Amino acid sequence: MEFFTLGFFHNKWLWTHVLLGGLLAKLVHTKFKKGQTMAIVIFVAVAWELYEYFASDIPAIYGTSIRFYYDAAGDIIGAILMALIVLF
Repeated sequence: MEFFTLGFFHNKWLWTHVLLGGLLAKLVHTKFKKGQTMAIVIFVAVAWELYEYFASDIPAIYGTSIRFYYDAAGDIIGAILMALIVLF
């Protein structure tokens, strides 16, 4: 239950990731097939979270690293699900 609470319900930036995942899928799909587009969306979502992990002060922003992991997982899942909705 903590995963859903921290990863989705208290995730301030989730809807931004959902929007950008769908937008990226729509834009990339003009040049690539569906499978390739999904791979690109997943890569970009994971790369963004890795960048955020190494470039941000995680304890100051999230309090604990587990809160960041749940938040990042929610962001990645949201972007992937929206890309799936857009493509299929």
